[in-house]
Amino acid sequence: MIKVLYKIFYLIKYLFLAKGKHSIHATFLFKLYTEIILKKWHFSNFSKIENIRNILINNQELLQFKDLGAGKYKKRKVSEIAKTSLSSPKYAQLQFKLIRHFKPKTILEIGTSLGINSLYFSAAAPDSQIITLEGIQEIAAIAEHNFHSLGATIEVIKGEFDETLPLALKKLNNLDYVFIDGNHTYLATIKYFNEIIKYTHEKSIIVIDDIYWSKEMTKAWSEIISHSNVRLTLDFYKFGVIFLSKNQSYENFILKY
Repeated sequence: MIKVLYKIFYLIKYLFLAKGKHSIHATFLFKLYTEIILKKWHFSNFSKIENIRNILINNQELLQFKDLGAGKYKKRKVSEIAKTSLSSPKYAQLQFKLIRHFKPKTILEIGTSLGINSLYFSAAAPDSQIITLEGIQEIAAIAEHNFHSLGATIEVIKGEFDETLPLALKKLNNLDYVFIDGNHTYLATIKYFNEIIKYTHEKSIIVIDDIYWSKEMTKAWSEIISHSNVRLTLDFYKFGVIFLSKNQSYENFILKY
């Protein structure tokens, strides 16, 4: 209940503080916001991916798996995971637009879940090298099935992130686009960021999901955007987008979407 109230409080705060295009003066960001982020995009792949989402939402299969945090086995229906863990079409398609525009050659995702975001990434950049990390084998298997059904070339590395993240970083070596949607704690998020930043460059983009999920996530977001490598951040409430270009003066925008 406390977590729900916390998220509602920050949603109200976001709605009050979020600005539109008239608050943006930098040409680069104004064009990005008006011509890419706010633009309505329609691709045939959208309906294909959303059809998979609908199948998942109606999938009553019961999965039994080990909770990596608690160390105990638990049971959850695929439908429940789909309803509570997947990014909405609105925000999945926002990342599609960012990737389609910036054309990253390498993409890393921490937290595959059932693979919906990964499919949007692949649709936006089919020739990119995409690696996604998932801690739960049973969930990763469903994601891989979804990738194969759409012919998406996405590598899934299974296991605890502390072990799989270094493997992924060595494979990719140079990170163009990163989506952090893993363990939603302060310590884990900061650790992921500090490892990732070593493999980034000035044109890298980092997206952090659920920045107002809890006090810990908000604390992590606040600390990350103060990092010396961070130059521009876009806060969309659901997630935050980080740019690292040294040519950009430091600014933090809370934007309507």
